[in-house]
Amino acid sequence: MEFKNDAVLLEELPVIQDADFHKLVPQQRWLSLLNATIFFAILAIGLFAAYFWGNIELPLWADWTIWGTLLFLWLLRVLFVWKGFERKAYLLREHDLVYRSGWLTHRLITIPFNRIQHSEIRQSFLGRLMKIARLKIYTAGGDQSDLSVPGLDPGKASEIRNFIIRRVSEHE
Repeated sequence: MEFKNDAVLLEELPVIQDADFHKLVPQQRWLSLLNATIFFAILAIGLFAAYFWGNIELPLWADWTIWGTLLFLWLLRVLFVWKGFERKAYLLREHDLVYRSGWLTHRLITIPFNRIQHSEIRQSFLGRLMKIARLKIYTAGGDQSDLSVPGLDPGKASEIRNFIIRRVSEHE
């Protein structure tokens, strides 16, 4: 048997079109903004408590710097969530699941079905209130998910998970 290793022409590779991707539900943007706001509100409450009960005396410029930095970081997080949401989308193909994200830096993750070990659907308390689910995909090795697709309708998340389970069982 003769070893063969022909070159692959780049023009022959399949192209992922932006039009093929499915956007996340709009509630996901608001849930992300709410989570960011809750996080920074807890920081602000903790900072306020430290001032109040810790009897911390700082010059006025230091107070303004601390609170201004906290406000700036919150606004920066809001900007990243808002702008980054536009790019977040998923694509379910015959042999894999693709997820893209990122605003300043773009990220494209592809998980082939024959590498998937486990999948699950998660809903936080706020996610249940807003009717949003997250599909988590695990591959071999490690206890953290390799892919997490947020902002799915719970029914759609179940459909995708069932499709993935069927495809994974075909590869076994």
